[in-house]
Amino acid sequence: MTGKRSLATLAACAAALAVVGAIAIGTFTTIGRNQRVTKAAAASLPGPSGSPSASSKPTTAQGLIRAVAEKAIRLDATIALPPASALAAGQSTTNGRSATAAELKDQTSAGRAAIAAIFAGPAAKQEQLGLNTSVQMQGNGQFRVLGGGATHVDVKDIAVNGSTATVTAQADEFSRIAVKNPDGKWIPARPMNTLDVTMTLSHATGTWLVQTFNFDFANGTGP
Repeated sequence: MTGKRSLATLAACAAALAVVGAIAIGTFTTIGRNQRVTKAAAASLPGPSGSPSASSKPTTAQGLIRAVAEKAIRLDATIALPPASALAAGQSTTNGRSATAAELKDQTSAGRAAIAAIFAGPAAKQEQLGLNTSVQMQGNGQFRVLGGGATHVDVKDIAVNGSTATVTAQADEFSRIAVKNPDGKWIPARPMNTLDVTMTLSHATGTWLVQTFNFDFANGTGP
């Protein structure tokens, strides 16, 4: 599966989970954009991790690109998350609680700001779709986002060509969700995946921004 996790995939998984009570949701990394779902505040993004790039002495541009790429992967992995006030309940109970309308409004505004700081063009639209989808699904009262993120990011290669760059990376990601069964019972799931990520960046505006963001599931880790 190249490119993007689809809302249809996640919706189908959630529906199947609710109906049969299964816990095997292939990937929550699927919630929105034709790709996945993520978080709201760039300031709260975890610090970077992973191995050095192919160059033992990265240029200034490479260093900036690496930082943006790592932030993009982490934001993409968390854009679906509601504010900390909603997530806190998920730390103490298996099924957490549903985010309030005010919390979902905060998620939307903070998410838009975080996306604009890292993404542009098609990638920004893709991430915005993920954010909107997460908020919509949480708002229906049948779906909860309880946690998620990238536990490891490894930037493999950075190729710079003037004001554009291509980055390949691998990331270990997880999510915690809960889906409400017709009988009212909440069914939790914690899918985990390793992703091979390819993104392009542009420096046309004076800042390196991610223009396209695509991935494949690494061998043996897909749904």
